[in-house]
Amino acid sequence: MAKRFVDTERNRKSMRGVDVKLRFAFEWLWQNCDAAGIWDWDPDLFRFECGYKLDIEALMKACPRVGRLPDGAVILLDFVEINYGKLKEGYNPHKP
Repeated sequence: MAKRFVDTERNRKSMRGVDVKLRFAFEWLWQNCDAAGIWDWDPDLFRFECGYKLDIEALMKACPRVGRLPDGAVILLDFVEINYGKLKEGYNPHKP
């Protein structure tokens, strides 16, 4: 089971006024991405688990910490730093 750290201050002001479905989508992505903060784009899985269609363009506009990779995957840009700190090239646990 993957463990995730959550910065309890990260959304206090930045997500105010954002639609509740988009806030929930961000939290769902945080819990379901891989160890690098990447979620392979699977809108059917999101719809099955959450009950609505994910509007990724609206989420990226409302939350600039969410991005897309060229292959279509979703990336949470601050995930690694919050969960692992600054990565060090020669540090064995950070190599993967």
